[in-house]
Formats: sequence, C-alpha cells, structure tokens
Amino acid sequence: NVDNSFSAFLPKAQVTYNWTENVSTSLSYQRAYRAGGLSINTFRAALAPSGSNQSDLESLGVVNSFDPEFTNNYELAFRSQWFDNDLTLNANVFYIDYTDQQVNVQLSSNPLDTLTENVGESELYGFELEAFATPFDGLDVSANVGFTSTEFSDGSDVLDDVEDFNIDITGLEFSFAPRWTAGGTVRYTFPSGLFGNARVRFTDSSFSLVTNEREFDSATGLTVNNPDLNAENDSRTTLDLTAGYDADNYRVEIFATNVTNEEFLTFNPADPNFGAIAVAGDPRVVGGRVLFEY
Repeated sequence: NVDNSFSAFLPKAQVTYNWTENVSTSLSYQRAYRAGGLSINTFRAALAPSGSNQSDLESLGVVNSFDPEFTNNYELAFRSQWFDNDLTLNANVFYIDYTDQQVNVQLSSNPLDTLTENVGESELYGFELEAFATPFDGLDVSANVGFTSTEFSDGSDVLDDVEDFNIDITGLEFSFAPRWTAGGTVRYTFPSGLFGNARVRFTDSSFSLVTNEREFDSATGLTVNNPDLNAENDSRTTLDLTAGYDADNYRVEIFATNVTNEEFLTFNPADPNFGAIAVAGDPRVVGGRVLFEY
C-alpha cells in the first residue's frame, strides 16, 4: 500500500515579431512537466515481507516514489514563406533545462531489476531546420535536419536511498537521444490522381542505457567503464517508397518501407549479462492498402 502526490505550476510566455507578412521570429518560454508516480520493481517484489511499509519497500528497491520532472523550455523560432508560398523555410534554436528528470535505472544485470528515479539536473540544446517547396505543379519536396546535445549535469545521487546501491551519471548523455537526425521527401502527383512518394530518413547512433557505455559492477553496486562494451543503438538510413491512385473518396496504394533492408538495433545493451535482449529495427516491409473516406 504505497502512495505519492504532487502539484505543478506551468507558466508560458511568447513574443512574436512580424518583419513582413511572410517572415516572423518568435521568442518563447514555457515550463512543462511530466507527472511523478510510483515505480514497481517486479524482480525484487518477492523480497518484501508481508505487511512492509512504504519506507521498507523503498529501502529494499521494491518500490520507488519519484517526483515530477520539470523543464524550462527556451526557444527562438524563425518562420518564413517565399515565392508566393511555394517555398517555406523554418528554423528553431532551443535550450531545455531539466530538473528532477525521470530516468530508468538498472539495479543489477537482470533486465527486470529496474526502478524509475529522479536525476538532480540535466540539460539539452540544439536546433532544427526544415524546408518545404513546390517547384512546379504536382511536385512537393521537403527536407529537415536536427541536432541535439544532451548531458546530465548533476546525476550523482541516483537511487542512493536504496540499500547498497548508488550511481553517478554526471556528464553522461541521455539514453535514446541521437545527436543528428535528418530526412527528405519527394512526392509527385499526376493530374489523373496517380502519385509516387519517396522518403529517406537518417538517425544517428544513441546510447541504450542511461549509464552509456558503462557496465554494472555487482560487487560494488556502481557502474564502471568497460571499453569492451558498446552499448549503442545503431545509426541508420532508411528509404520508404509509396505509389498509388488518389480519387475523391478512396485511395489505393502500394508501399515498401526500409527498401534496402537496412539491419540495425534500436536497443543494444551489449552487456553479456543481459543475454539476448536486443531489439532489431523493422526489416523491409512490402504491402498494399485501400482507404475510404465518407
């Protein structure tokens, strides 16, 4: 029988200046949050004596009561349209300051032995660029690129309330946070309603675990550097193709995703203690569909 409660105050402000009818810049601030809660460790649940109170359960690592995470979001945005709206160019620069960021922490080599905990402070910053163009009737082209840098600026006391366990992730990157992403799309629609679409997407590598390339040492209860491990999700570039016919109230299309059958892992702890618990990305998929609108 455990409980948790919390509240949040979330202000927001934005100023926009229109340089012309089609060009503007905006500066915004917003405080956001993710609700707190209770994390249940199914692996350690059997360790809890009957009738244990919440304090005992938290000490054993069976339950963890975690707080909301808050972000202060600062963003400078540029919006523009050119050549009678045939070309759109947008850009964002952002900085996000995290307080009490929620992370999933591994207490041992068992994949079920996890708890959610708050980190002291963390931050991320980056930019996004995107363009949309219609060079001539029927042809639509778009492209985008994004960069994000992440860091735990104060992660020295993660799960220090659990017996014989402490972890320091200060200076490490977020898990599942690729630095670079990019993409592009080309679509041509014929006057008859036939169309073809091609999309390419690039995702940079990222870490699978919050401890990045470090390994859990069960003897000390800490994580240590291990150069033999490469706990990274693979970078990948995938190509998707679609062709079909679009009528007034229905659409018929055939599609192929990951056309080149790129092989990549989206979860790769690379620790032999985890066994074969890796997750592969979707292989090539070819199919067809019919959509009706009424």
